[in-house]
Amino acid sequence: MDVQDLVRLEEKIEALLQYCTELKNERETLRVRTSEQEEKIRELENKVQEFEAERNDVKTRVSNILSKLENLEIGSEESREGPLFE
Repeated sequence: MDVQDLVRLEEKIEALLQYCTELKNERETLRVRTSEQEEKIRELENKVQEFEAERNDVKTRVSNILSKLENLEIGSEESREGPLFE
């Protein structure tokens, strides 16, 4: 093995080490981004649960209001049938 071969080998090893360093940095960047995205997903899932709970609450309240209105209408129809309205 002559000096040229050693220089080429050294250059290839340096390039390989540089590539490994770049891959490690990229992996760390991706880990951070993944962690951030997972946190955003958790936040969005919590918001969805809050919206669903709110929607169910509104649905129940509207249903109760409609029931009260129906009872009011039924009650007013019955009171019209009494002796005062004949």
